Amino acid sequence: TTSWYRDLDLTTGRPLEAAPRSLASFAPLWAGMASPHQAARMVEHLPVFEAAHGLTATEPGWDDDTEHNWPTGWAYSHWYVCDGLRRYGYHQHAQRIAHKWLRRVAGTHAETGQFLERYNVVDPAGPTPGRYRPQPGFAWTNAVFLALVVRILFGRQPDGAVTASLPEEWAPNQPSLYLPRYPW
Repeated sequence: TTSWYRDLDLTTGRPLEAAPRSLASFAPLWAGMASPHQAARMVEHLPVFEAAHGLTATEPGWDDDTEHNWPTGWAYSHWYVCDGLRRYGYHQHAQRIAHKWLRRVAGTHAETGQFLERYNVVDPAGPTPGRYRPQPGFAWTNAVFLALVVRILFGRQPDGAVTASLPEEWAPNQPSLYLPRYPW
């Protein structure tokens, strides 16, 4: 077996061979549908997508200038990958990826004053492919940014427990977090 969740051709029931491996394969971890063994096997595939500034939407080699392929990273996929890794106990992987993504988004915000819809996570100075320019002010980027900080870095869980895991360089000035109980 490939230990990989793949898109299926609904006519034949066979995996689509011409489709790239994508981060969508991590959705079963986020949904809690993978077995611990399946989750461990998916973690082995992280290096396929992990770049210096986050996760690419697909494996390398699919740089066809569309917005949903390599080298583009999207907020929503960073959320379901990081939260799925957290769910299965892979906190260090989730935190490492969240740190990369948060630094990428924060760096662009510092330069432009905007959160964007998508980012080039391989080369921040390079173009972000797509049929249209990355759109500013996207709510999912804003929401995922906050969710990664609260859930992955601060460790705030729906039950109210907090287990902070912030970058070591923040140690001298550890921020505190107060959030009222939300229904999430």
